[in-house]
Amino acid sequence: MSAAIRLARTRWRPVMLAGGLWALVLAGLVVTAWLDHLLRRAGRPDLAERGTDPVPTVLAALSAATVGAVVASRRPLHPVGWMLLGLGLSVPWSDVLDGYVNYGQLARPGSLPAARYLAVYSPAVFMAGLACAGFVLLLTPSGSLPSPSRRWRWWARALGAAPLAFLVTVALLPSRWTRPTSRSSTRSGSPAACRSRCRCSWSICWRAPSSC
Repeated sequence: MSAAIRLARTRWRPVMLAGGLWALVLAGLVVTAWLDHLLRRAGRPDLAERGTDPVPTVLAALSAATVGAVVASRRPLHPVGWMLLGLGLSVPWSDVLDGYVNYGQLARPGSLPAARYLAVYSPAVFMAGLACAGFVLLLTPSGSLPSPSRRWRWWARALGAAPLAFLVTVALLPSRWTRPTSRSSTRSGSPAACRSRCRCSWSICWRAPSSC
């Protein structure tokens, strides 16, 4: 194999990886819409992740993933592109896990395997997305920590450790997931509702950074 062929393959690998991750974002949005459809058919539209106005969240996820895919394919050594892709992935796939849990534990209890365990661990996906957002703010535009870097290292370490600390905490604590008795309590106080409000605020900031 000639050196030119090896160089061409090396250049195309980041493009293919970034494109594959972008496609996963799109797939997550489709799966979320399908789970919302199943929840409505089961008579529980109050559990649907997208609700009545899905456009802001969908645009936020697609915009972050698209910008990340372009940056990662053109500058694969720059971490911001991959962080944006991770941020875009966290939005639909945390919704997929929540929709899976809502259908398997609330709308049709026992119909889906492992729904109880995903109810405990699914928030870690959204927390990983928040960590990616923090790294985007830290590493833009140079791809390295602001100068002096020593001052920002503790913040970078905290961002990287937060999702892992959450997983360890959840693994050590006993499971206390219970099925809510009323529809109002399901949507207003559940972790999914809290994440939805956070995503709404983040999407507004993403579309209009000057207003944040």
